[in-house]
Amino acid sequence: MANKISGWTILVIALLAYAFVPPVQSFVNGLFSGLGGGDSGAGGTGGTGGTSDGSAGGVGGVITICDPSAKVTLAVDSWDKFAASSEITNGSHRIFIDGIDKGYLAEGGTITVSPKQKYRIIFGENSTSHYSVERIGDVPCEGTLNVAAGLATYDTSLIFTVFNEDGQTIQQASGETDTVDLSANSIFTLPFKITVTSKQSFGNPAHPGKGAVVCFQYNKTQYDDIKVDGASLASVPNQVSTGSTNESSCWYIPVIQNSPDVLDGTKVSELAVDGKYEGNMIVDTSASYSDPGAVDGNLTIIAADTDIDLHGDTLETLFGPEDEVNNNLGTDVQQIEGFQRS
Repeated sequence: MANKISGWTILVIALLAYAFVPPVQSFVNGLFSGLGGGDSGAGGTGGTGGTSDGSAGGVGGVITICDPSAKVTLAVDSWDKFAASSEITNGSHRIFIDGIDKGYLAEGGTITVSPKQKYRIIFGENSTSHYSVERIGDVPCEGTLNVAAGLATYDTSLIFTVFNEDGQTIQQASGETDTVDLSANSIFTLPFKITVTSKQSFGNPAHPGKGAVVCFQYNKTQYDDIKVDGASLASVPNQVSTGSTNESSCWYIPVIQNSPDVLDGTKVSELAVDGKYEGNMIVDTSASYSDPGAVDGNLTIIAADTDIDLHGDTLETLFGPEDEVNNNLGTDVQQIEGFQRS
């Protein structure tokens, strides 16, 4: 037939389309690249089926396959985050392999695993001196896999300082003589500071979540509200007992770490600072406020830290001041009762 197109004509048209039409070029290149296993990919960055440990990535059409009978040694190591020469001796590390709980592994211990299994390690999961750190990853094809983490020490001796509007110290752990003059139905801004011991932390710097928490427990007939300027409202932890005559309000503040290599007051991240935290307490007195001229009696300032934990039933990772049944996850609550009023 006169209108019949020959094979040579089709071939010429296809070659011209490949040469001058970019979408056709992309389609053809992608087709042949897929058949060849990818044009790049060490550890799965290119090619089909690549993984982060390099066990199945294609390089130049060659696919690496792990020996399923091979055994890999997984070793754990931890140290003090702010004193790297100090090993962690208080607490063991919780091991999960492919989601199965393998129990605790002592510091410096090893466990035999198989290639391409997934590991999850909660370092210091039962420590009573250091915050936990979680590590998750894939087992390589062979050799020894070293998984490590630096854990921060709890600070159990915070220094909580409150100032009056003239910048004078009105309350600290040691007690002060300067006063603040509060009056009924008024709002006062009182600066305060929380200082952490060197080489320690208040709140887990590895998993800051929403940060630590500061709470004000106050007599509700004396105060309408007490809050931290610019902070987000937090739930009141179970360990902050309100009672029948008191009210409690809690606010998120940053995790406060104290690294000897970082200048005090440095913003480490959006949710962590170094050395100290400085904020403003907004005190709203009630219309019936009557200044007793005493330190104790109607105001308690409380700081509660946060840590990670495992849900008792599902073993999922939790982070906050408390676990799923309201147990305190971190150090003991720190508190100052009231401040000197004139």
